[in-house]
Parts: sequence; structure tokens; C-alpha cells
Amino acid sequence: MEDFFYKNIILPSINIYKGHNRIKYYNQIKKRDYLMTEELKNLQWSNLKKLLNHCYKNIPYYTELFNSLNIIPDDIKTLKDYSQIPILDKTVIRDQHEKLLDMSLSQNDLIFSTTGGSTGIPLKIYKSKEDQEYGFALRYRSNSWVGWNYWDKSAWVVSDLKRLDELNNFKRKMGLTLRRKLLLDTRKSSKSDMMKWVEDLQQFKPKQVYGYSALLTEFAKFIVENNIKIDGVEGVFSTAEPLNGRDVLNKAFNAPVYDQYGSSEMPCIAHECRHGNMHVNIDEVLVEYEDIEGTNDVKKIICTPLYIKGMPLLRYDIGDTGLPTDKTCTCGLPYPLMDFKVGRISDHFLLSDGKVIPTSAMGWFIAREMKEVKQYKIIQEDFDYFRINLVCSAESRPYNQDKMIKILNNLTQKEDIRYEFEYPDEILPDKNGKFRVTISKVLEKVKK
Repeated sequence: MEDFFYKNIILPSINIYKGHNRIKYYNQIKKRDYLMTEELKNLQWSNLKKLLNHCYKNIPYYTELFNSLNIIPDDIKTLKDYSQIPILDKTVIRDQHEKLLDMSLSQNDLIFSTTGGSTGIPLKIYKSKEDQEYGFALRYRSNSWVGWNYWDKSAWVVSDLKRLDELNNFKRKMGLTLRRKLLLDTRKSSKSDMMKWVEDLQQFKPKQVYGYSALLTEFAKFIVENNIKIDGVEGVFSTAEPLNGRDVLNKAFNAPVYDQYGSSEMPCIAHECRHGNMHVNIDEVLVEYEDIEGTNDVKKIICTPLYIKGMPLLRYDIGDTGLPTDKTCTCGLPYPLMDFKVGRISDHFLLSDGKVIPTSAMGWFIAREMKEVKQYKIIQEDFDYFRINLVCSAESRPYNQDKMIKILNNLTQKEDIRYEFEYPDEILPDKNGKFRVTISKVLEKVKK
């Protein structure tokens, strides 16, 4: 009865009050689960053509790009034609972000966010309100494949301040309650903090648990090591980082564990089904795979979110690697699979008390709090010693140095850490072509 009440009365009323269309969009795209794969590919092409026309008409960057290539959208007749458009990288987004915005939208129509900065370049990203609503609908649909209904009670184990700030505002806390969402305060994660999380979970009784992989895994280890029982959880959902703790998560929550692949720029690119296969949402995301010189083990993932119009990203180098596959799944979903060998090269920090500090939100803090930072790299040389590289103007260095120290002190909850700052003109990738923006030499030693 409670589920029926929230599904049919509370949540629809909230959406009407706020002018949200996410449930409407969800009901529309959920029907596509029953299409054939070929029908989804046709829909993908149709959505791509609409996006190209929109970009040429409304996005200055793409108008200039197409004109420089001496093409118009009608010249793009196949995916091979489309693959000739230059890849969009993070540097272009950083330098040209104003030209990437839809000219027909006012500032009030745009929602600001940032990326996690996994390649060392934190980005300012904008979406229109409808882009965001459609993104919610896409997430709802992907979660529904494994039994997470958008009206279910859910617990969130995340670390970015944008979400955690909801705990400091009475009105937003009420919003969490009405949306049946428990947000655990992970700004501190000592054993006593984790015991409080356990008490909150046992009282709230969520059906689904969602969170950053590293945080979830550390919490799961605490639950298992202390023989704690969490009842009622039907699914655990990992995001933000590669999933490495599936077994301990399954044991801790006595529930199946599902991985999902997305980013701040484009959520829900792909999602696991009940059979553990990663299905790509090809009706709303176009995924291409580019060869990487020197290896056949993985390919570079190039993504185009077809539903994002406020700040479109055509052929975006998301900074990850993976492989296409011709395998099929017997789950019945028509969405094709990807071989999920996604790499996001990022280490976490390890403190002397054994506490692991996830770095997935580092880019968010830097983009929000610091000035003119083009690239960054943080190396943990010892438990209490960090070496930090920042690419920024000379004038902003004192300000950024103070801000970085405050950010790291806040994350580690320590003030006796030593910092050394360096200011190179550019941070180069490793020999394999990858950027590692957070490196813990302490963690590397422990792993050995």
C-alpha cells in the first residue's frame, strides 16, 4: 500500500509541483524495452540526425566546425560519415564551453555541474532542465531492468558535496524524505560513523543501496567484519569507479550487485542486467570504439549523448577504455552489450589509521572551489606527505594552494599533513597514454 501511495500520488504530485517530466519520459522510453535491436538502431540514427541539425542551428561551436569542414548535417548519411567529425576532448570543452551552449536557452534554463576530473582536467558542464529530466528517466529505466523502481526506498553512499549539502537544509531534507531517499553523511567514515550508517539503514530499511564503488566496498567490509546483518536490501548498485568489491558487497547486503557505466557529462551509458551483462542504451547514447596504438586489449570509448541539447557533446572522448562485443544475452533486453573493461585510472589515498579516501569527487571540489586550474595531479608520497602539481596562472597560485590544502584536510580529516606544490606548464600522460591524476605510493606498497 505504501509503494502504491508513493508511486501514484506522492511522487507524481511532487513532479507536477516542480514541473518535472522525468516520470513522463520514463513511461515513454520504458516501452522501448520491447522493441527489436534493429528498431533501436533506427531510432538511434533518427535521434542522431535530429541532434546534428540542432547543433548546426543552435550551437556556435558546431556551426563553426561544420562550416570549416564544408559540410552540413544532410551530408552525414551513415555512421561512417559521422565518424569523420573530429573527436571532442576535454580541453576543447574547457576552452570553448560558452560556444558549446545552446544559444536559444537563457541562463535560467541551464543547470550547472562539474565532472570528476578523472583525466586531470575538471570541467564545467551545463545541461538544460529537460536534458536533466531525460537523464533521470534513462537512469530509472536502466535501474528497472534489475528491479529498482523509481518509487522504491533507496540509500545513497556518496561523497560529493552537491548531494551532501542536502543534509544541511531543512527543505531539501524534507525532499529526501518525500522521495524515500536516505543520504548517508560520508564526510567522515570512521568506525563510529559507519556504525551510525548501519543504524540508519536498519531503521530506514531501503530496498536498494546505491553508491561510489570504493565507499560501498569499505562500508561492506565493515559490515562483514563486525557480523552485522542488514535485512531487506534487494539490490546494490555501484557507480563512479570500477567495481572491485562485488563479492564483499554481495555478502554484506545479502543481495545481488549491479554495476553501471556513466559519467557526470552523460549518466547511464550502460547498465548491467540480471545476468550480469552490460547493456548499452543505444537509443539515447551512441558509443564508438577507437583503436589505441600499441594495444589490442582495449579501445578508446567515444560517446555521443543523443538526448543532451543544452550543451551537446558530439563524439566525446570520455577518457575510458572498453571493448565492443557480438555476444548476446538471454535476459530478453534488446540493447546490445559492451565488454566492460572500462578503465578509469585513479588511485585512492590511504591514511595511517587504515582509512581509505576515495578520490572520485576530487575534480568536483577543484572545479567548484579553485580558480583557473587547467590540470592537476596529486601524489601521496607517504601517509602524511602529498606532492601536488597544478597547472594554473601565477596570480592564482597562492589562492589555489590554500584551497587545495583545505580540500585535502577536509577529506582526510587531518591537519598534520605536509604538502609540496609544483606548478608545471603542462601535465603529460603516462607512457601508456593514460592520465593518473591521483596516485598513492602508499597504497601501491600495501598492495604489493
